[in-house]
Amino acid sequence: MTRKSLIQSISTIKKLRLLQVFTSAEAERFGLSRASLSRMAKQDELIRLASGVYCFSDQELEGRDRDYNVACLRCGKDSIIGGMTALFHYGLIEEVPNHIWLMVSKTTRSPAPLYRVIRTAHDPKVGVISFQRYSIATIERAILEGLSYASKIGEEIAISAARKALRSGDVDRKKLYAIAKKMKLVKTIEKYWGAISSQ
Repeated sequence: MTRKSLIQSISTIKKLRLLQVFTSAEAERFGLSRASLSRMAKQDELIRLASGVYCFSDQELEGRDRDYNVACLRCGKDSIIGGMTALFHYGLIEEVPNHIWLMVSKTTRSPAPLYRVIRTAHDPKVGVISFQRYSIATIERAILEGLSYASKIGEEIAISAARKALRSGDVDRKKLYAIAKKMKLVKTIEKYWGAISSQ
């Protein structure tokens, strides 16, 4: 290996390490071929987290962060951890969802069957907390989308989760309505307000 190619290789590894979790397409953009990825995985330098998704073996993320990272990488940059997964994340439901739920744009291709995908026109930038490699709905957005997609989530579950959040003080009417206005879900919150605000 020439000095130039060695420097490029070191630079590529540094860039990928900063991403923590990365796709084979990202590795290729930085100059690391798919063949090199396969070799590094066989030599236990990389861990293949899912089809086309890797991390370095000494940087492996644990549990929820790993799963959220992989889900959003596989479902596209505007995908958001939401639905039942977000409600569980905030402690608003007790049952662990069987699949990771994601809110994606209407043009997103169907990802692996590991995920429960809801295609939505809601703005992917509103009511979202963004981490390095994934985004998750805020508690307010999770509640609003729970109510908006009550037919998929279950109306009782969505109302119960919203009530629990209000009782705990984690959200209030003002915060919910502020996000509802931005997401164009004011009619949804008005439809359910009597049910979720009753004790």
